[in-house]
Amino acid sequence: MNRTVVDIGASVGLFASYIARQSTKSNGVESVEVFALEPIPESAAKITNLPNLRVIQKAVLSAASIPNSGTKLLNLMTETELSSFLEVNPEIDKTLWGYHLPGLKFDSKLSVECITLESLIQEYSLKRIDFLKIDTQGTDLEVLTSAGKEISKIMSCVLEFPYFGKSAIYSNETDLLQGIEILKKYNFFPVRIVPNGAGECNVFFLNSLYTLEEYFRLESDLQFQNAPTLKIGNHNHHANKPFILKTVYSLKTLVLNVLMRSRVHLRAQRKIDSIQ
Repeated sequence: MNRTVVDIGASVGLFASYIARQSTKSNGVESVEVFALEPIPESAAKITNLPNLRVIQKAVLSAASIPNSGTKLLNLMTETELSSFLEVNPEIDKTLWGYHLPGLKFDSKLSVECITLESLIQEYSLKRIDFLKIDTQGTDLEVLTSAGKEISKIMSCVLEFPYFGKSAIYSNETDLLQGIEILKKYNFFPVRIVPNGAGECNVFFLNSLYTLEEYFRLESDLQFQNAPTLKIGNHNHHANKPFILKTVYSLKTLVLNVLMRSRVHLRAQRKIDSIQ
């Protein structure tokens, strides 16, 4: 079975690259075509070059939000993954988001090329999107609904929502309950809500044209339980951390193992000494 997966707000492509590598007959998947959309050049350049992974350096917005020029200014933050078209919530909960606050400092404005999801589907003649992952820092719902008359071609998707307005990072974000109610009008229904840390969650939606059996077959075929960023399985929680943090974690683990072995050896030697 062939699959098409689209990753919007792909950052450095952890999820997109992982899915592209699932193109093996042993998984029951003959081919997976992956589209990774990331407007920040430095991030897009880091996405792995794979034959079935197409990188598109563009942002996705509704037609009403895209200026006539076709470009729009993106707020770049010191942590590029937190960059957004929205402004940071002036009443952000500093306790809830304390870990992220250093990365939420405004750095500069970047002019990025924008398209709608509808135009993407039409340009690449996509007959069906099996799974759509959206992580665009506050504009996820706008991205999905920008599919317009092509939205029925999206079989399943995951969007990020704050639990409620006060837990949002950005101003004017749609919260969890609002998002669910709006997507019901487009015949999308939630199948899973996964905590994403602090005040947000990942919400998985299913098109009413798609059965639960088909969806969970998709999850199994593409091994979502191990996919980075989805957080639905027993995956390595350190996989998405910067290299330096993973190195520190590995060193700590090594030191603890050495100490444990030393302690065991010392106890054994004391036991032998007592017998003698």
